[in-house]
Amino acid sequence: MPDETQPGPKRGRRRIRHILIACLGIYGCILLGDFAYSRVVTRRHRQWESTVKRNADGVRAGCESFAIGTGETALLLIHGINDSPHFYYKMAPQLAKQGYACHAIRLPGFAKPTAEYAQATRQEWVAAVNAKVQDLRKTHPRVCIVAHSLGAAVVIQHLLQNPSSVDAVVLLAPGIAVANHRSPLLPVRTWQTIANTMLIFTRITESPFPIDAQDPLEANSVFRTPFTPRETIRETLLLFDENRSRAAELQVPLLMVLAAHDQVIDLDAARAFFAETESTRKALRVMPDAGHALAVDYGWEDLTGHITTFVRTVETSATTETPVQPNR
Repeated sequence: MPDETQPGPKRGRRRIRHILIACLGIYGCILLGDFAYSRVVTRRHRQWESTVKRNADGVRAGCESFAIGTGETALLLIHGINDSPHFYYKMAPQLAKQGYACHAIRLPGFAKPTAEYAQATRQEWVAAVNAKVQDLRKTHPRVCIVAHSLGAAVVIQHLLQNPSSVDAVVLLAPGIAVANHRSPLLPVRTWQTIANTMLIFTRITESPFPIDAQDPLEANSVFRTPFTPRETIRETLLLFDENRSRAAELQVPLLMVLAAHDQVIDLDAARAFFAETESTRKALRVMPDAGHALAVDYGWEDLTGHITTFVRTVETSATTETPVQPNR
């Protein structure tokens, strides 16, 4: 007689069917949640967008590129994700007083309506930096870059493509890897993989967090952009991945500044990247009282002083060394 304790073909097929039904049910719940979240975020995004004032080009008022100051050394100031040139509204005037020509540029897509924001690519961000550096080289004997977060990642890619395009670079809380402090249950990259695999309806995410600054006036700034297209997140992480293993290719004079209370970037990854660079002149500073938004948070005056001191050393050495020539 057959052993009735062993599952037969029908019982095996039934078990597989139950598993498939369970999987479909789980995925159905995920899609339902995806749809519900997308509707909520879309509504909230429309409400927020209705409060935003824009100029004739669609750029959010107060977030336009700007220039301030004059001097032989140009400082190109580059913002991070969900941000704009407004990020440098405190530092730029102080740097200008030190005799620098400060140019804060808006990366493509940023401070524009979300549909345009979502279309901007990492290649376009890098191309914008390339073009501005070339323009500044025509009018200034020395060009240095100060860049924050994602902007720092864009600058790293620019330097990988144009190793001797600038005289020095200052990386503020550079985006080398993302921290997991604000990620519930799973690492950020795991959630991103899940989202890319399973989500259909959600195209925009809303951050529940304020700006990462210890100063409450800055944490709740009216210039905060709480909505991020998934495409922008994807482009950002791809850029981080392209840069991370190539630190040894950087040889330009480098100042890296980290924030002790940073909840956004992986500080260990940033330190490791700094250690691997081959810059002949480099320095690492940690601002003890600041969060990720270094240029506006507590200690921004000291940070401005660190940048000025570093650039002065580059200027001094440039008087006895052959000037850096732009790539053609």
